[in-house]
Amino acid sequence: MRTMLKRMRSSWAVAVLTSIGLLGCGSDSSGGSGGGGGLTTSKKGEISVTASLGSPPFTQISFPATQPGAQQKATISIKNNGQGPLSVSGSFKYTVSTDTAANPAIRLAAIRQGSAAKTAGADGAIPSVSIEAKTANNTGVEIDVVYTNVDNGGQHDATLIINSDTLIQAQQRITIKFSTSGGRPKIDVDPKVVDFGVIKKDDPVEKQKKTITVTNTGSDPLLLSAVLFKGHPDFRLLYSSKDGTQSYEPALDDKKVVWDPAIVVNPQEVLKFTVQYAPKNADPAKGFLVFDSNDPAADAGTKVELLANENGPKIRVLPPKVDFGARKIGKPHLQAVQLSNVGTADLVISKIELTTESSTTYALEYKSLKGHEDGTAPTADKPVTLKVNEETTLNVTFTPAKVSDVDKDTGKPIPEIGTVLVESNAFESKVNIGLTGLGVEKECPNAVIVVQEGEQVIPQTKLHLFGDQSYAPTGAISAWKWAVKQASGSASLFVPSDAFPNPTFECNVAGSYFFSLDVWDNAGNKSCSAAEVEVVVVPDEAIHVELVWKTPNDPDETDTGPDAGSDLDLHFVHDQLAPWYDDLDKDGKPDPWFSPDYDSFWYHPKPAWGSFDPSVDDDPSLDRDDTDGAGPENLNLNIPENGTQYRVGVHYWADHDYGPAFATLRVYIFSNLVFELKDVELQNLCMWNAALIDWPSGKVTKVPDPSNPPKPYFITCPYVNKLFNP
Repeated sequence: MRTMLKRMRSSWAVAVLTSIGLLGCGSDSSGGSGGGGGLTTSKKGEISVTASLGSPPFTQISFPATQPGAQQKATISIKNNGQGPLSVSGSFKYTVSTDTAANPAIRLAAIRQGSAAKTAGADGAIPSVSIEAKTANNTGVEIDVVYTNVDNGGQHDATLIINSDTLIQAQQRITIKFSTSGGRPKIDVDPKVVDFGVIKKDDPVEKQKKTITVTNTGSDPLLLSAVLFKGHPDFRLLYSSKDGTQSYEPALDDKKVVWDPAIVVNPQEVLKFTVQYAPKNADPAKGFLVFDSNDPAADAGTKVELLANENGPKIRVLPPKVDFGARKIGKPHLQAVQLSNVGTADLVISKIELTTESSTTYALEYKSLKGHEDGTAPTADKPVTLKVNEETTLNVTFTPAKVSDVDKDTGKPIPEIGTVLVESNAFESKVNIGLTGLGVEKECPNAVIVVQEGEQVIPQTKLHLFGDQSYAPTGAISAWKWAVKQASGSASLFVPSDAFPNPTFECNVAGSYFFSLDVWDNAGNKSCSAAEVEVVVVPDEAIHVELVWKTPNDPDETDTGPDAGSDLDLHFVHDQLAPWYDDLDKDGKPDPWFSPDYDSFWYHPKPAWGSFDPSVDDDPSLDRDDTDGAGPENLNLNIPENGTQYRVGVHYWADHDYGPAFATLRVYIFSNLVFELKDVELQNLCMWNAALIDWPSGKVTKVPDPSNPPKPYFITCPYVNKLFNP
C-alpha cells in the first residue's frame, strides 16, 4: 500500500508539473513567460550510456582472457538525449584482488569530449563535464578503460561511477563494474553429494569406494590449498599423487588438512579423490568435505556431502542366543526365535539353516515363518520378506538323546552346541544364533539371564540384570544367586543384593564382566548348570582415563560413607593453557595442578576449554569421583584439541588413617588401552605426576623423575595445594 501511494503521488506530481508548464515544451531556457504568463523552468538533459564491450545494461563488463602483456579496451559512451543540458561527473576505483605488478591492471586511460581531453584526479575523480542538449551534432563524452594482462590472468576488479543531473532519479548515479573473470581459475567438483547407499559389513573394498573429481574449467591454474573433512569416523579421504597415496581421517574439530605446497590443477585438468566408507556397524553415517582454492567465485569453499546407510534393512534376533537349559532326554523341547526388520527398507532373508558343526539334537521348523507355512526352507528364489517393523517366528527344537557328559576337570556337564545361520540383505548379511542345551534324566530348574543394556556398554553404565525369566519344569523359581567376575580394579556390588531376581550392577571400569546365575525351585532343586553371560565395557570417547587403587589396610573396600576408605583424586590438565604456580618437583619451575580453569578434578570436574557452542562436546569431564576407597575415577574427553598436550596426575587427598594406597592408571584412546601403570605406591598427600597425552597422535608417555630420569614417574610428598590450604 505504501508503494502504491508513492507511485500515485509521483504520477500526480508529473501530471501537475506538465499542466502548469514546468515540464515539456511550454518553457524556454530564458526563464521568461514564453507568452503564456505561467511558471517555467529550464529543460533537463537525459543520459544515455553504451559500451564497446558487454551487453545492455552495461553495468557488468568482463574483460576476456588475453596473452601476457596484451591489452583489452572498453569505451564507455555517454550522450545527452534530452532537451536541456546535462552535467556529468564521476569516479574510478581500481581494486587489487591478487598480487600483481606495480602498474594497475585495469586503468582509466582517457576521458574525451570531441577533440578535447580531460584528466582524472589523483584519487580517480572524473571532472564535471557539460553535454549540450540533443542536437544533430551534439558531442558526448567517451571514457576509455584498459585492461593489461600484467600477471598471467590474475583476478582484478574496478568500478566506474557516473553521476549526472538527469531528471530521471534512478539514472542520476550509474555504476559499472569491470572484472577479469575470463582469466580466473574455476573449480568444479562432481558430485556435490556422495551417497554410498547401503554398504554391508562384508562388502568388497571396491564397493566401499566412491570417486570425487575436481576439474579446473577456468583458464588459469587452480590451486587446492586445503580441505575441511568432518563426519563419521568410518569415512576416509584418499588422494594419490606421484609421491604415493595419502589417507585422511575426519577431523574431530575444525582443523583443515593443509596442502603445502598447494595441489596444482591446470586449466581443463581433472583431479580425482577417493572417498572410502568401511562401516563397523549399521548406523547411518554422514560427513562432508569443503575444498579451499584460489577460485574467487568460491568464497565459501566447495562443499561435498557424504552419506551412507541412510536407508536400509536391519535385522534383529530375539533372543540372540538360545539356552534350552537342562531338558529330559528323548523328549523334544521347542524355543521360538523372533526375527524382526527394524530398518528402513525391506528385509529379505534368503537362508536359514543349521551349520554342519551343530549337534544333531537340534532341528528347525520352518512352517512358523511368514510365507513358508508349507514347511520349506527360505531360498534366494523363495525368501522371507519382511516389511519395515514386520516380524516373523522361527521355531527351534532340542531333543537330547542321552544324558550330557561331564567335564572331568570342572565337574560340570558338557552342553550340546549348535548354530543357526541366517543370511539376508541386512548390514550384517550373516547372523549366527547360538544354541546350547543339556540332556538329563530328570529336568531341573533353568536359569536365564537377560541384560537390558546389551552385551557391550560404556563405563559407568548401570546394568539392569533380569533373572525372573528363569523357569522350572514343575512349580516355580523360589531363589536366585548371582555371581560376577569383574574387570580388574572394579569393586561393584549387586543392588539390592546378589539374591535379588532382578538386581542392578554398575560397570565403572573398562574390561570384561562375567555374570552367572543359579536358581532353585520351590522344591529346593538347583539348576543343573548356571546361566552365564559376558558384558564387555568399552569407552567410546577419544580419551578415557581411569584410576583405580587398592588400600591394604582397608578391610572392606566396597563399603561406602564418610571416611570409609582412602581418597585418591584424578587430575587432567590442559598443559598449554594452565597457569603454573606451584613448584611440585622442586626444579625451580611452577607446576599446573589445581588450576581452577585448566585442571579437571573433583573441585572443577567440567571446565570449559573448547568452543563456546554448548552443543560441541569438546570439554573434559570427570564423570566419577570416589571418596571412600578403590575407585574408579573416570575422565572423558570426546573432542581433543589438535596440537595440544594433556597432563595426567593423581593426588592422595586423604588416607583417613588407612595408610598407603597402590594406584593403577589406564589411558584409552578411541576405545583401545594404550597406557597402563600398575600398583604405584602413594602416601598420604603425595602427588603423582604420571603421564602426558599428545594430540592428535594419541601418544601417551610416562613422566620421568627429574632427579632420576630412568625412573618412569615421579612423586612429590607431601603436597598440600595452595588452592585449598593457602
